[in-house]
Amino acid sequence: MARTQKSYFSNDKLVKNLDDFREAMGAPALSNFFKVEMDFAPSPGEPKDFFPVELNAASSGIYEQEKNANNLSQWFTTCGLLDARNSVERYNILANEAMLPGTSMSVAQEIGSRQGIRERFATQRSYTDISISFYLSNDYKVLRLFQEWMNFINPLYVTQEGIRHTQGYEGGYPNHGERYAFHRQRYPHEYKRNIQITKFERDFKQPVKEEITFAQTNIPDVRNAPGEPASVSFRVAPRFKGKTYKDIGPNFNDEYKPNAISYNFVNAFPISIQDIPLNYQSGSIMQVTVDFCYDRYYIVNNKGKPAPDVPAKGKTTTVNSDNSIEPAAKKAAN
Repeated sequence: MARTQKSYFSNDKLVKNLDDFREAMGAPALSNFFKVEMDFAPSPGEPKDFFPVELNAASSGIYEQEKNANNLSQWFTTCGLLDARNSVERYNILANEAMLPGTSMSVAQEIGSRQGIRERFATQRSYTDISISFYLSNDYKVLRLFQEWMNFINPLYVTQEGIRHTQGYEGGYPNHGERYAFHRQRYPHEYKRNIQITKFERDFKQPVKEEITFAQTNIPDVRNAPGEPASVSFRVAPRFKGKTYKDIGPNFNDEYKPNAISYNFVNAFPISIQDIPLNYQSGSIMQVTVDFCYDRYYIVNNKGKPAPDVPAKGKTTTVNSDNSIEPAAKKAAN
């Protein structure tokens, strides 16, 4: 008698497990939907005061052109990297690869306090550096942006007197090749900036910008003959401005928010600009990878209730030595 071969999916429990996995997984997160945001803004440099005024400089127009770039945004602006045509959004959108960093906890060991037991205690939280890659345009301004960031962090002092430039220059620094030049560092608060990496999914929708009339939409209608669709068109009311197209449907009363999570890096600055290979082989789009370090990061989710700016007072608890819990205010009163 021939043996009946059963299907692999004839096991009801296996099929249920697959359904449970599909329900738990939902829509998988994809790695190619993200956006990088850097904390820059165009800011013109402050006029440089010459006293006494040099007549040659004033007559040649140098007196009016010299600026003091007292912060990083002003330095970028005087370098011609931030202006009306080159906003920070241009550099943000050219980021083609980034990473969501991990974190680790340093531990200390206590051996011998209790016989046969080795205890470990958390001592310091460590954050891994991040790398972000950017496409290079033919004006090389993306590359110059991070080179000038490095120049601002570690300016070069020239001449035997040790003088550094007070602003950036779009044409570069031909005098940096002299033999007397040396480097010094700026204060950290001058060159550190915040960076944000937002990871979103494909359900991100563009908002409705104006009142429009939808095209004929085919939906089943009992008034028509079987199989005949009904055509419906309607006009978007002003109250729907700024909402997504998904909002203007059967569930438009439910507030729609796309799935997104943002990593906010506090006090970030570049520590390495990786090499860019050049060759005479088939051409490819150039890109530059920049490594950043930072003090810490925090995460903001697009859904749910966020934490208040100031934690509520009087609602904290204290854990006693016997593992009992009581309000901190009550313990302080005792």
